[in-house]
Amino acid sequence: MYRNDEDLVKDLQSLAHAKPRAEFARQLEQRLQQAARARKRPRYRLIGGIAAAALITLALTATFSPPADVRGDLVQDAHTGLVAYTVIQDQKNVLHLADPETMETKKTIELGDTPTLKIYEAPDGRLWIPLNGFGTSIEKRVLVVDPKSGAKQALTLDQAPDAVFFQGSTVYITSVSKPNKILIYKVENGGEPKLFKSVKRDGPVFDTMFHQAQFQFIEQGMLNSNLKTLIVPLEGEPVYRGLNEQQEGMTYVLSTGQNLLMLLNGGAESKVAEFEIPSLQKVGTFDLNSIGKPFMISPYGPKATVPDQQKLGLIGVPKGADHTYVMIFDTVTGDLVNSFPTQQLAMNLSYDKDSNRWYVMSKDTVEVFNFDGTPLTTLHTDGMISNFVLN
Repeated sequence: MYRNDEDLVKDLQSLAHAKPRAEFARQLEQRLQQAARARKRPRYRLIGGIAAAALITLALTATFSPPADVRGDLVQDAHTGLVAYTVIQDQKNVLHLADPETMETKKTIELGDTPTLKIYEAPDGRLWIPLNGFGTSIEKRVLVVDPKSGAKQALTLDQAPDAVFFQGSTVYITSVSKPNKILIYKVENGGEPKLFKSVKRDGPVFDTMFHQAQFQFIEQGMLNSNLKTLIVPLEGEPVYRGLNEQQEGMTYVLSTGQNLLMLLNGGAESKVAEFEIPSLQKVGTFDLNSIGKPFMISPYGPKATVPDQQKLGLIGVPKGADHTYVMIFDTVTGDLVNSFPTQQLAMNLSYDKDSNRWYVMSKDTVEVFNFDGTPLTTLHTDGMISNFVLN
């Protein structure tokens, strides 16, 4: 069956890289038996020894691959069902994996001493974490972490990374740290990042999205005026879509990942206007004053999340209040559906549709509420928390 030992070893290698361990062992035994029957010669003992040595070597390679290498075909599903977030404390960056109900830490993975602000979850459950400090251009790496095994891999770029997006097995990393340029890197089949596109930009980018094979970079001018969407398709030329809401006193721009929301202050009135992405056509406007009390958006990194097509959650500070509230609006009528206070000064808001829970993050705390605002649990840390994902 095999002309020489080299052919046998090559066959073993192809099996080891293409099959899960149990299937690999079964097919290996089957092929060795076929080889034995084909040869019927004393030399088979020697080949058996070579095959056994090859099996041991390949099994060790497949089972005990270097902990730094978590990319490639051998990576299995890495989902843990836990909440993943990083904590910066004493110049150490540690990834925490916590129970989503109690927020009790189940596992920690050290990430080094560089602060991180964003965590991106790949379809296979691995976590891609840009090492970009606090928006600096010094660090030019992305950590790829397998939360199950704790293995991690550092990928090096030419510029500081900002965001990570996934399309099938392909990974795209964007960088806006270079003046007047947007760089897009591509990672295929567990390889190294390669520059995919370099695109000129007009202004600062405050948000980046990717869907339907298009990158969408939201740019804004002074005081959030002259808003633009730079559309960069995977195939084709970049194109700008513009919007100028300066006359309406636009103060904050929020991205839901689906649409853009703008808080518009025109004199004594406060309104929220909604725009489609990437066309920037206005979908509608609702008046926040219709709830019967003035409304002021939180100046601490306001975020929005959309639990369904008709409701919108905002972090806000009603006038006269001394702390932040989660405020849920009906986006069709503009009515305030519900509101509930947070214990800490909220900075980020996330909704998990599977558990029907709100996760509210402050500088060092995560508060968990059910949908109607009943507190479920609170996580306190001694350091600074990044954003988090439900792994």
